[in-house]
Amino acid sequence: MLLGYLFLGLAPVLVRSARDVGWNAPFTVVARFGLASVFIVFIAAARRRWLTTNNRWLLIWRGIFGGLAVLLYFTSVQLTGAGVGTLLNYTYPIWANVFGAVFLGQRGFRGFWALLAVAVAGVYLVIDPVWTQLPSFGELAGIVSAMLAGAAVLCIKKLRETDESLSIIWSFSVFGLLFSVPVAVLDTLASTKPLPWSDLHGWWLLVLTGVFSFLGHVYFTRGYKHTSLQLGSVLALTVPVVAVLCGWWFLDEPLSPTFVAGGLLILAASAWIGIRDGQELRAAASAESITGTARSAP
Repeated sequence: MLLGYLFLGLAPVLVRSARDVGWNAPFTVVARFGLASVFIVFIAAARRRWLTTNNRWLLIWRGIFGGLAVLLYFTSVQLTGAGVGTLLNYTYPIWANVFGAVFLGQRGFRGFWALLAVAVAGVYLVIDPVWTQLPSFGELAGIVSAMLAGAAVLCIKKLRETDESLSIIWSFSVFGLLFSVPVAVLDTLASTKPLPWSDLHGWWLLVLTGVFSFLGHVYFTRGYKHTSLQLGSVLALTVPVVAVLCGWWFLDEPLSPTFVAGGLLILAASAWIGIRDGQELRAAASAESITGTARSAP
């Protein structure tokens, strides 16, 4: 799962570079979902087995929630700026755990919510946004995107009990295309700046964006089969840390003291939740083993 989030943390650097050469954000989203769909089709054809699901409606809802979340996230970034938009979107672990507690009864261990608050505070310090305007449609879009992303993560967690990761990503990609293609067309027609169709470097950036995003979603989706909702949610907060580090290394973006402080908070909270999560998993496995032994005893 952590490997998947590392890939997702690298993807924003490629998105930023693609925008610098002229590709608009909605078109980059289309390229991301389009390449993911192509990869999944080739994988299914190579193994001679098409994608199946044991929970069709939950898979559909995962695609709807995830596709709309990405579209609203990019809308928020465009209208409010990368800092505010990313901060609002990365509150989705809170919503995922709220929904998990309400609908699945997943309460988490004592102190989890305090640690999650520490990690979210770390995200705030990492992004270090500057609030320059009153609440707007862009900020509301960021909040709604976080709520939808939280619901999508909950769907992933439940789907991984019955479905393979490629089926889940396929639904996400298809619905993402359905939502993003019209927006990309309208945005391109409304813009006076032409797209860099003849720029080979720009095309490579789009391809790499699609590859890193696809691999990121494959690994973190697969990880939810063996990871608790609580640990997976906090590990997701490492994405802004990776993104800012890569921006500093590859794009010469400034690395502020607030980033260092925020990154340490996120890593500390993630490590502590990981330790507690491992302890609870071992305790549950031990209890199950004892119960099984008692049942098999004469």
